[in-house]
Amino acid sequence: MIRREGGPAKTNVEGEYRILLTAKPGAAYARRFLAKADEKTESESLHVKVDGQSLTFETSGDLLADTQLIDRVLKSMDLPGARA
Repeated sequence: MIRREGGPAKTNVEGEYRILLTAKPGAAYARRFLAKADEKTESESLHVKVDGQSLTFETSGDLLADTQLIDRVLKSMDLPGARA
């Protein structure tokens, strides 16, 4: 079960934030996470990248909503029928 560890930290790129994860996701998990994030963002994409044990994303302008969306996607990865 991979979760967010702490809040988003601003990077040196304008509008970009990084979130540390509790574990480093494998390649298959990372691909599935990115696909699910694209599904859930509908019209506005967060432009999420998995980088080692962290996620980097461009904020939509609402950092709280962005963080909550990432939490929902991470949680959905653990649902029955979800493959890591």
